[in-house]
Amino acid sequence: IFELENEAEKAINEIKEIKKGALHIGTTKTYAHYLMPNYISHFHALYPGISIHLSEGSSLEMIQSLFNMQNELAIVASTEYPKPLQATAFGKEEVLLVASPDHVLAKKKSITMKELARFPLVMREEGSATRKAVIDMFKKMRLSPAILYEASNLEFIKELLERGEGASFIVRSAVEKELSQGILKEIAISDVSITMHTNIVYVNEDSLSRIARAFIDMLLIWQEE
Repeated sequence: IFELENEAEKAINEIKEIKKGALHIGTTKTYAHYLMPNYISHFHALYPGISIHLSEGSSLEMIQSLFNMQNELAIVASTEYPKPLQATAFGKEEVLLVASPDHVLAKKKSITMKELARFPLVMREEGSATRKAVIDMFKKMRLSPAILYEASNLEFIKELLERGEGASFIVRSAVEKELSQGILKEIAISDVSITMHTNIVYVNEDSLSRIARAFIDMLLIWQEE
């Protein structure tokens, strides 16, 4: 009991001592725009003396940034990480097929992957976890997507969709606004569903700074709430 009490007191004192410093975080362009502002604002309220440096790119680029020591943490959606990286599960993302309400696919109640393979898609760039999840699903069904455009800018992709230029797979959190406003429409796929796990990735748990540990703790508490 005394040992546990000492450990708890030590942990509390360490948190109190986090007054100044910096934390470098990498994340995907989608998360940087739609998720990270809330997390960073909440963390800043808890630790106002800590500066956050946020970089964004594809999941592959952010994983590489950990090896290059550019970032201490990466929040990305992926299932496989090269050694010796470690990951803490953070959440799960649903990937939706969306298009303009006027698109021919939007007129259907649902479609199959085989039917979808005949329609042009707007795809994310190479290295994107969303792209990998979609390509893997096509391969699993022994199909190939008809790729009309490739782009790394999600807002550009949504603009293309609004103009009726194909359909695209986008995580729900990034397209909820457009769906609720009727700008874009979800297209149901009858034979598959695509989800991605979101993880907090780092080189080694033992080498994490106290600031990084505090940020991870905050994210996990946020997830439970």
